[in-house]
Amino acid sequence: SLQADAQLVACVDRICDKKNLSANIAKFPAKTFEPGPHLMHYKLIEDCKTSDLQVRLLILQILNLKISNMLPMLNFSVKPGMSPLTDSVRALRTLIFWSTKSEMWSSALEATQTTGSFGTININRFRANKLRDKGKCDTKGKRSCFAQLFRQLNKREVANYRIGKGVRAWRTKFLGEGGIDAGGLYRELIYCLCKELQSQQLPLFILCPNGREQIGQNRDKWVPNPSSTSPLYLAMYEFLGKLMGLAIRTLSLLNLDLPSIVWKALIGAEIEVQDVIDIDRLSFKLIENMRSMEPRTVEFQAGFPVAKLKFDAGLRLSEEVPDLMLKKGMRIIAIQGDSVATKEDAEAKLQAISSSSGPWSVTFAGRVTPEQFNMAFSDTKFVIVGSDQKERELIPGGRRRALQWETRREFCDHIVAYRKSEFNQQCAAMRRGLACVVPYALLSLFTWNELEAQVCGRSQMNVDLLQKMTKYNGCSPSDRHIQYFWQIMRNRFDEFEKAKFLKFVWGRARLPVRAADFQTHFTINQLAASARNPDAFMPIGHTCFFSVDIPAYTNLDIMHKRLLYAITHCEAIDADYGPRSIQAVQDEDSDDD
Repeated sequence: SLQADAQLVACVDRICDKKNLSANIAKFPAKTFEPGPHLMHYKLIEDCKTSDLQVRLLILQILNLKISNMLPMLNFSVKPGMSPLTDSVRALRTLIFWSTKSEMWSSALEATQTTGSFGTININRFRANKLRDKGKCDTKGKRSCFAQLFRQLNKREVANYRIGKGVRAWRTKFLGEGGIDAGGLYRELIYCLCKELQSQQLPLFILCPNGREQIGQNRDKWVPNPSSTSPLYLAMYEFLGKLMGLAIRTLSLLNLDLPSIVWKALIGAEIEVQDVIDIDRLSFKLIENMRSMEPRTVEFQAGFPVAKLKFDAGLRLSEEVPDLMLKKGMRIIAIQGDSVATKEDAEAKLQAISSSSGPWSVTFAGRVTPEQFNMAFSDTKFVIVGSDQKERELIPGGRRRALQWETRREFCDHIVAYRKSEFNQQCAAMRRGLACVVPYALLSLFTWNELEAQVCGRSQMNVDLLQKMTKYNGCSPSDRHIQYFWQIMRNRFDEFEKAKFLKFVWGRARLPVRAADFQTHFTINQLAASARNPDAFMPIGHTCFFSVDIPAYTNLDIMHKRLLYAITHCEAIDADYGPRSIQAVQDEDSDDD
C-alpha cells in the first residue's frame, strides 16, 4: 500500500541520516538494506521479510531515479489541477527519499540567496519582562521581544531574509545590558521569541486542547489562536513565516512545538481527521457517540456458524459474540438488507443463508430510537466550541437550529469541516511570509515532518538535563537497573526513540531547554509488583505525572528490549491506573534475538 511504502521510505531515510548516506541505488544498494530493530517503529512493515523489503526498496529507488530526472522539468508553482503530471509527483511526496528532494532544494536556496543585512536591532528585555511578570498579554504588539523585532523588521526589504547558512540577519543589542553580539545574543533573542510565542505573553498561539485538558498525546503542542484575525495579528503571523524561512536558510533553528495540522497547512497537504484528534482527543467524542447510536451492519463470511447468533423473541442477542464485538442485547432489524419482525422470520432467513457460498450480513438496531435521540439532544444547536473555547456557529443561524435525528450526519460533517479548517486564516498568513523567503513552490514536495525538521531541527534531548531533573521513588540512582536506564538513554536510544520515550512518560516530544522551564520533576518509580520476576514485566508510563515505573531488570539487553517495545506499541496508553493492573508479559522470544 502507499502507506506501507511511505513507512519504508521513512525507515530508509532514518538509516541514511544516521550513516550520512544518500538513499539512491549507487550509494545504498537495496541488497544491503538490513533494517534490524528499526522496523519496530513502522507497524505496517515490521512483520515483512527483509528480502521482500529489499525488493520493494529497489522499486522505490527506481521510482525516485525517474522522479529525480523529471523534477527540473516540472513547474511546482502551478496550482493543483492545472498540471496532472505535477499533481502526480506531489501525490507521491511520501515516497520520495529526502536525498532526492534535498539536492533540488539546496540548489534552489543557493540560486535565490542574497547578502543583505538588517543591521543592529535594539531589544528592551526589561520592558518585555515587566509585561511577563504582570501576567499580561501583549495585545497591542509593542512590548514583547517578538513584537519589538516585528516592529523593526516587518516592513524592511524582504531580500535581507534570503541569506546563506550560518549568516546572522541582524546584530542584537539588548538595551541596558552589556554584551557584544558575536552570535550568542542573536541566539538568545531567537530563544526568547520562541518562548514568548508559546506562552500567554502573545495572543498568537494557545496550548492545544490536549495540553489544556492534560489528556492524550502532544500536550506540548501550540496551535494558532482562531480569535487572532485582526490585521495586526495576521501581519505578525506573516512575520513568523518569514522567520521560519530565515531558519531554513541560515540554520538558526526555531524551538517551536507546532502540530501536524499546522505544518500540513504550510505545505498545502490535506488535513486529515487524525491531525485534529492528535491535538484534541475530545473533539470527536460527540461524533463517536452519535455514530455508536446508528444501526450497525455486520458482514459474515461464508461458513460462519449461524447457531452462534442466539436471540430471544424480541430479536435481541442473548449471548455475546466476542470475535465480532457483538454484545448481548443488540437487536436484529434486518438480514441481507431485508427487514425482519419476528424470531421465526429471522430464523428462517438465517437457515436459508447457512447453505450459501458467499458472505452475508445482519443489521442491528442503533442504541436509541429517533425519538430518544431528539429528546437527548434537544438543547444541542449547530454550534461548536473552538480550540480557543469560544462558541461559533457551524452554519448561518446555527444558534437557532436544533439538532435532529434527520440532521445528525449533516451536523457531524460540519464539525469535521470546521475542525479541519479552524486555523486556515492564521496558517495562510504564515504561508505568505514563508513564501517571501524560500522557494515556496518546492515545499509541495515535502512531507510535514520534513518541513518541521527544516525549521526546528530534529529534537535533541539533553539527557544530562533530564537526569538532573529526576527524582527516584522506591529506588536510587546507584541501583543497577537505574544505571542501565541511563546507559540506554545515552548510548542506545537515538533521538527518534528518545522523543518516543518522552511521549510515553509525558505525552510530549521535547524537553524544556533549561532547568528553570521545568514545571515538574521526572520521577522513576520502582515497579513493586515485578519483584519476583522483573524481566517478565513491562515498564509503565504515567503521562499525567511525568513518571515511569521500571522493574529491576536483570540485564541491559532485557531492559532495552522492554523499553523499546513499550515506547513503540504503548504510546497511546496512559497507564495512570497503577501497576496492579499490569499483567506479566509472556515472553516467547529468545534473549539472543
